[in-house]
Amino acid sequence: MPEAASVIEEVVTLSDRLALYREEVEKVVSLGVENPQFEFKRSVSLKKGDSLADRLDFVKLIHGMANAFPPQERFIVIGADQEAKEFKAVTNSDEFDPAKVQQILAKYLDPVPAVEVFRLTAHNQAPYVLVVLSPEQSRPIMACAEGRSSAKVHFEFGDVWMKQGTALVRARKGDIDKMYEKRIDEEAENRARRRFQHYQEEFGAGHLPQAATRTPDRSLLVGSKEKLRLFAEEVIADGSLVRLKMLIEMAREKLVDSWDSIAFRGTDYSNDWNKWIADVRAVYKDQFTPALDSIVLLALEVIKFEGPEAWMPPILELLVESFELARTFQRLKDAERLDPENSILFGQPAYDVYVGIRTVASYAMLRRRFPYLGPILQRFVRYFTYDDRAEIYTPIVFWPFSGIDGFPDMRQGRNQALWNARIQSSWGDYFRSKERFLGCAYELEFALEFNSFIFETLQDPAVKQLVNSMPEKHFRYLPDFWNSSLGSVVHIANELLHHLMNNPHLSSDLAVDPRAFEAVFKGKDANGRRLLLGQFLGHLRSWQTQVSIQERGMPIFFMWPNGLDQVEKDATNASRAKRSS
Repeated sequence: MPEAASVIEEVVTLSDRLALYREEVEKVVSLGVENPQFEFKRSVSLKKGDSLADRLDFVKLIHGMANAFPPQERFIVIGADQEAKEFKAVTNSDEFDPAKVQQILAKYLDPVPAVEVFRLTAHNQAPYVLVVLSPEQSRPIMACAEGRSSAKVHFEFGDVWMKQGTALVRARKGDIDKMYEKRIDEEAENRARRRFQHYQEEFGAGHLPQAATRTPDRSLLVGSKEKLRLFAEEVIADGSLVRLKMLIEMAREKLVDSWDSIAFRGTDYSNDWNKWIADVRAVYKDQFTPALDSIVLLALEVIKFEGPEAWMPPILELLVESFELARTFQRLKDAERLDPENSILFGQPAYDVYVGIRTVASYAMLRRRFPYLGPILQRFVRYFTYDDRAEIYTPIVFWPFSGIDGFPDMRQGRNQALWNARIQSSWGDYFRSKERFLGCAYELEFALEFNSFIFETLQDPAVKQLVNSMPEKHFRYLPDFWNSSLGSVVHIANELLHHLMNNPHLSSDLAVDPRAFEAVFKGKDANGRRLLLGQFLGHLRSWQTQVSIQERGMPIFFMWPNGLDQVEKDATNASRAKRSS
């Protein structure tokens, strides 16, 4: 799914845009469905006097839609009768001169929302007005004047209204913080790019300051994070794949090759046992851990500065190689048993790699940069077990462990444990706060469980045939929602709904196996795709209720807001009607 889903993509001319707008708008009006991306108005008057309330409601609507998440193109259709599913002629279209509309918005809103106004004619020859809100808005947009009519106060000075689903609500502090976060991130990236440009102009491309090393050296993997970041930023700015691969190979020496100096696979204990354990701890602490910190940081930098998408797979392959190597550390089992206080756990290196991979996946979700997420979701590994005899494969980003003891306490949830165990100390500054990490981590959980639902629960014939063709793969996932509210995933649920209403399928970068997405969405119209998502929303809510009773002795009651509840209800009714027919 693109970062800002739009009805139009890669369209250049105004005439092409208008043709697509007409086609899409008339299609949505004919369906008569509520959609947060579209707002239907039978009529609107912008005159003062008796129509002032109408004018202020129109301003408030644009205010809310311009501030809405996700940042995407939005439409107000004036002259659309939602119940009749047809257009009714707008007789006052002269009031919607673009200059007049801009003047009205400038009086009440700061900064002025980026909008376009078109006066068009429907297929039934009824004139209507289309207001298009750009996905790029200078959020947050605030009310710079009070909007008061004789009937009521529509909005107050300083208000920040936003549209959530199909409702207009006052933005809360968290909403406003989220609007500012995008500005802050963009400004940080712009500053970094300007710095690179300044360096190149000042010193020449071949003479950048020594703080950003031209040729990578091994000290980057164990030195300061700031030096590694500078190197990563320079490599990304230059597009230097050679230097990136050099650093990855140096990291491999520490993540993989460093263990060769220690006998892990045999059963000869003639050497000094205490010295062997000390050597293991030294490799783990002084080589493996800092190299893992650095290679994950490198992946985060690639996502942050939108480096070439082809750079993610080699980073991922090194992490997977480190995970697979950890299976062979058989002597750690004895060390764990004979000297539990001083040895590291058998599953610890593999678990550390898993935490790093989840960190990268969560950050890709946070930044909505899904092309970096796809390779991670689609990488399968054998289950990591105590005897290493498992023959079943699962996506590594799921939970690839079975029968391994000693992992951190997860009674507060997997993502809480991941944050506390390592993410906060090693990579926490990319998320800025625990709450921000948990937010995107739960959105990742939502995407993973959606995949599991399609494979395990939906019972689509084409998907069942696909599953039967690969019996060695396991798609069951245990989401982290048994003790946390589904409120944290309302935003991404709305994003998926909006996207599915306007696109024939979901991005393959959100799939653990793209063939399943192709199968379930093939041939479905917008309403069919909407109902499929509604089935999943109902499944997830029902599952949470049942599991919370089992785990906590009491259910978590949750109802989807912002029109998502109606999507779930429609899907439930459609399923009942299908069963009874």
